[in-house]
Parts: sequence; structure tokens; C-alpha cells
Amino acid sequence: MPRKGFRSITVREEIYNELMHQYEANREQLLRQGVTSFSGYVTRFLYEALEQDTR
Repeated sequence: MPRKGFRSITVREEIYNELMHQYEANREQLLRQGVTSFSGYVTRFLYEALEQDTR
């Protein structure tokens, strides 16, 4: 069960694997940008996608 203020979602394995691959390939750069976890990376990825969608 997620912590208070968080939700879980289900994604296809292919999507998860691609996101994990991108996260691992860019981990050093992401750390410099303050992204310290895979969950943080996915959250940022989704937030940026939402911003682009609303433009």
C-alpha cells in the first residue's frame, strides 16, 4: 500500500522496462537534477507529459 498522498498505478511491462532503461541510462544526469529514484523519474516524466499536453 502506498504512503499517504501517493497512489499506485499499473503499466504494461514493456512500458515499465523502457522507462527503467531510460532511467538507468541517464541516472548520473538525473541525480544532478535532483531525481534520486525511479519513482521520482516516472513522476517527473508524467508531469512533463501533462504540461506538454495542456499547451
